[in-house]
Amino acid sequence: MKQLRLYWLYFTLALLSVFIGCEKYVGYSFESQPLANRTTIFGTVINYYTGEPVVSARVRVGIYEISTNIAGKFNVIYFTGKDEERDKPVFFSITAPDFYPYQEDIIIYPVQNEINVELFYASPIINRHYIGWHQSGSGETYYVVQAEIIDYQGIETIDSTLVTFHITDGEQQIDIYRGDIDLIESSDISAYFHISVTPRTFRPWRLLNPVEIQVWDIDGNTDRADLANTQDKPLIESLLP
Repeated sequence: MKQLRLYWLYFTLALLSVFIGCEKYVGYSFESQPLANRTTIFGTVINYYTGEPVVSARVRVGIYEISTNIAGKFNVIYFTGKDEERDKPVFFSITAPDFYPYQEDIIIYPVQNEINVELFYASPIINRHYIGWHQSGSGETYYVVQAEIIDYQGIETIDSTLVTFHITDGEQQIDIYRGDIDLIESSDISAYFHISVTPRTFRPWRLLNPVEIQVWDIDGNTDRADLANTQDKPLIESLLP
């Protein structure tokens, strides 16, 4: 009789494990069970124009979000449900500062899902710059600022380029002088800008470092550079006073 009762006890526990998930009563380990509803979405995000990885881009898959690492890679652990089992599309997007966003609806498969994306850079780039004092043939001194600017959307999309001088009376900053930089020459995606300013503009004061340059395109995208450090030589020597 005792053996019969034990038999029914084990039989009952076995039924419970099947119908109401009581694996812990029959010696199963929860951690060792495969998760059939889990899959992986992984890939690499790079700059379309340069091939360089896009670091810290935000990757969104449905309700899950993650950032790319220093190599532009991401790996999302995604838990699937009934919608994914029915092949219902899931929203997928990637965003990063100065890049156009990428988005699409994707189908999540029960195996690993690899998605590699090339993002298009949106903002203009101050690629090189030069600042320095130069003396003209008449002996007058000029402050020269030159910049090479790249815009992968086409140089015609550049709206304005501005240089900012901080002015001091020797003890504190007392004024700011801003001036538009002239477009000198250009190709499809790059252009050279130049401005020459005489010290008379700032008298009786003097300039402070750094000098700043900023460029905007017609969509409002921008880039800014600190001109305290510069190239050894002017970008276009023929424009010197």
